[in-house]
Amino acid sequence: MPAAFDLRSSDMNILIVKLSSLGDVLHTLPIVWDVRAKYPDARVDWAVEEAYVELLQPLQRRGPARGIDRAIPVCLRRLKRNFSHDGFVRLEQMHRALRLTEYDLIIDTQGLIKSAAIGRLARRSGSVAVVGAANRVHPASYEPLARWFYTDAVPIAPRTHAVDQSRRVAAVAIGHPSDCALTPPRFYDRQATASLLDAPCPLRDDFSRRVGRGGGRPYALCIHSTARTSKRWGNSSWVALGRELSRRGMTPVFLWGSRDEKTISDCFASEVPGAVVPRLFSLKELFSVVGNAQLAVGVDTGLIQLSAVLGKPTIAIYCASPRWRSEPYWSPLARAVGDTLRSPSVNEVLLEIDATFDVRPALNL
Repeated sequence: MPAAFDLRSSDMNILIVKLSSLGDVLHTLPIVWDVRAKYPDARVDWAVEEAYVELLQPLQRRGPARGIDRAIPVCLRRLKRNFSHDGFVRLEQMHRALRLTEYDLIIDTQGLIKSAAIGRLARRSGSVAVVGAANRVHPASYEPLARWFYTDAVPIAPRTHAVDQSRRVAAVAIGHPSDCALTPPRFYDRQATASLLDAPCPLRDDFSRRVGRGGGRPYALCIHSTARTSKRWGNSSWVALGRELSRRGMTPVFLWGSRDEKTISDCFASEVPGAVVPRLFSLKELFSVVGNAQLAVGVDTGLIQLSAVLGKPTIAIYCASPRWRSEPYWSPLARAVGDTLRSPSVNEVLLEIDATFDVRPALNL
């Protein structure tokens, strides 16, 4: 338990620092509700890269579903790409936002020098506690020098899931080192999730018309894109899977995030009857695109985690990353297949799809 701050106070100001990326931010969402369970009246802010601010907007609610009070956009990636005047203006805005509130507790779940530096830039009370992980859990990124910025470093056991690691750090920070492990992780409030999926979205209507062929045909998201080439599933496997999904009455939708990935999606679609390659979606649009899919199948990326967080039927394919680190264990409609250096076959993936849809009637879905 952090010694620097009196955790009996209920009106403290808390800053969460988790900057990126999409999947990592999603994995950190449960600590908001862990903190709220202990301190419902605390002010909770979150420093996050500006590209992922929209992931936190559903948490900015009032009443019983109150999550965070403010998302603070961080522009370090922008500055890394381009040292422009606009970048420095945003840097000054970020600095002012970090200084608006005097924080009593800072929880850094990123474990990098840049995240520790963000915590250092924040306005801090004289008795501030700064809590982060004490060690790396392979294969996650971790920089030991970040510990120099912490008042308290939390040891993390080997083979700890990313969600559980963030919750462990937060639990120690708020003085409940064992309670969080007893409750399942909570991501978005149920009402917030429903509003995300049902919000008016012209794109969703257009998208449904395009892939539905006018008859409401369901679509399956095929998420092949990943920044790491080693995490990709084989091209022939994607084509075979797409053909089978099409045969089963679903429209395969091959998403993409870069020009090269679009070229790959176009190649897949050319070999799969009825497949669609949509335009590039914003993160806000992806909530409704993912939420209205009948199924999402994809490699270990943030998008496949988003599907599981939204409670959709999800198949996570692992080819070069350890399954135990990020598999979506919290959802009864999510399955993981494959593992480090063990790329799954198409038949294995299809068996998991069948198992997922077998579960739905029992859950009254």
